[in-house]
Amino acid sequence: MSPAKKKRSIVKPTPGEIARANLSCSVAEAAETLVSLLNSENDSIRFKACLAILDRAGITAADRVPAWSAARDVGLDGADDFGMGVF
Repeated sequence: MSPAKKKRSIVKPTPGEIARANLSCSVAEAAETLVSLLNSENDSIRFKACLAILDRAGITAADRVPAWSAARDVGLDGADDFGMGVF
């Protein structure tokens, strides 16, 4: 077959590529919505929006330390205040 008659192959995008392209068009709007939720009157919604934004910025919650463990670390004698008895 001569080069002039060579057929071009058409590469079809995968469903995942199509979905990603469609969703990428909505990223800015989704980000604006998330930021606008910081002004919600509902404390729970504001808190969740804060967590979502911080998470996407790569800032994650610190490792949680139980209160009785923190009390022990600072030298308190017992954990009665924490309902854990003596430790």
